[in-house]
Amino acid sequence: MLRKIRTAAAIVVFTLACFLFVSGSLSVYFTWVIHAQLVPAILSGSLITAALLLSVTMLFGRLYCSVLCPLGILQDIFSRFGAAGRFQYSKGKPRMRLVFLLIFVTSLLAGTPIIFNLLEPYSAFGRIAAAILSPVWQLGINVLARIAEHYESYLVSATPVWIKGAASLTVALLTLLVIGWLSYRGGRSWCNTVCPVGTALGFLNRYALIHPRIKKADCVHCGICAKKCKASCIDSKKACIDASRCVVCLNCLDVCPKKALSYTVPKWLKTPGHHVHSTTELLRRNFAVAAAGTLATLLLKPASVFPDSGEVDALTRKRPYRRAVPVLPPGAHSLETFSDHCTGCQLCVSICPNQVLSVSGQLLEAPQPNLSFERGYCRPNCVDCSNVCPTGAIRPITLPEKSALQIGMAVAVPARCLLSQGEICVACSRNCPTAAIEKMEANDGKSYLTINTEHCTGCGACEYYCPIRPQAAIQVRGNDVQRLI
Repeated sequence: MLRKIRTAAAIVVFTLACFLFVSGSLSVYFTWVIHAQLVPAILSGSLITAALLLSVTMLFGRLYCSVLCPLGILQDIFSRFGAAGRFQYSKGKPRMRLVFLLIFVTSLLAGTPIIFNLLEPYSAFGRIAAAILSPVWQLGINVLARIAEHYESYLVSATPVWIKGAASLTVALLTLLVIGWLSYRGGRSWCNTVCPVGTALGFLNRYALIHPRIKKADCVHCGICAKKCKASCIDSKKACIDASRCVVCLNCLDVCPKKALSYTVPKWLKTPGHHVHSTTELLRRNFAVAAAGTLATLLLKPASVFPDSGEVDALTRKRPYRRAVPVLPPGAHSLETFSDHCTGCQLCVSICPNQVLSVSGQLLEAPQPNLSFERGYCRPNCVDCSNVCPTGAIRPITLPEKSALQIGMAVAVPARCLLSQGEICVACSRNCPTAAIEKMEANDGKSYLTINTEHCTGCGACEYYCPIRPQAAIQVRGNDVQRLI
């Protein structure tokens, strides 16, 4: 029963996490799944959430890795198609685990996001979901739309299939292949060798109050439990469990023919006259605490209802270009703060209804999002990205704040502008939401653009609507520090 409930909870969390990246419609109600991730909670300053997760680990073992971590659950899916039922005990690699943990912490403190972004488990899953699952989801919607249209039904509408950059897709595919192969061959090999979160929680798991234990007097050393252990941490010959690697999957409890395995308290608590809780009672308490943690996380970081930001007008795609200072999402505050907190999970990229958030196309750059205006612009009535960011890299902002927040500055490029060629064009000034762009007449009769720096918010509407290709005649340059105007 314990194993079945744990499996059901993991399926629910994994399903909701996937839908958060492929369909923004569910994010209003289920962002608690993302805010319950350990590293994002620490980076966002949600110390109560982080302390709650660590406390659950100290009480009940690494339930976080088996229930709340979507990358860990993804490993379980691969292992079921490969090594499930034929695992074997292997010695741990504490030195290798420590090296990866030190690399992760050092890169985080040193401000080199490309390293800790690749190692952080939630962000690795996010890139896989955003770069691979999201286009597959969009393609599936288009197939349903074509089928519905064939039967003269228009309940399903087609959506553009967007591959969010070759570099992002390459990193996601490589991550999926490496983790998938390791999981197929050895279950939780990545989790217990490379993952820094698994290493940190594994240390706490050594001292967990309740975790799987073997009663040596009843063990016959048959090895059945070791074959079911996805963490390869059960040494059936010595009848012991490496607690630092156990992820509390509880697969071993059901298969032991002698019932020598139990999920219980240590021996020192089983003193004469002390009431030892039954498995059923432990089950109730265990998942009651987990439910309380989930509720607390939801109350600590409640999701707000997103406003309808409308459709993005279709326009021929422009060619993206490298900006000297990237345009950061509204609420990112500054380039330095954003770089230190963003783990590159790409949830904001997936959730953006206007498709203005993208990631760098350079393979060796950190996969952190910035604004690019080939598909749309950052609309004043949309704050979706600030509501879903789990690390605090994008702080929550209100619609009034958004309308007065300057994230960049529009700069005209006269050499490419139609006005400098004597043509008539009002695309940028007509579509500017803040009326910051005006067409002026020079003494020689030619027209030129003026931009009011105190009205421009850097939303990118001018760059998006500019008809010049492949790069617009008016471009937005990012601000080092975002400011209210």
